[in-house]
Amino acid sequence: MQNGPVLICFDLFCDVGKSLSTLVNELADDHVYQAILGFTPSEDRLGEYEKIEGEDILFVYDQKENLFKDRKLMFPLLAHA
Repeated sequence: MQNGPVLICFDLFCDVGKSLSTLVNELADDHVYQAILGFTPSEDRLGEYEKIEGEDILFVYDQKENLFKDRKLMFPLLAHA
């Protein structure tokens, strides 16, 4: 979905081996300068990441293992019901 100069990508389904940047470039119009991903990409790449705040943000009990502590992870936007 495109909203002006922003591509909002809720999920991608493709063959293994396709790079994320290639797929995003194929989906976006020429005037798009920002892609918002609704999932955690499997590629570990440099980029700008923003913390998303909202009323449905998950909290993690600090007495248990925290999978999110040292990684940039999120639940896919499609999983929010």
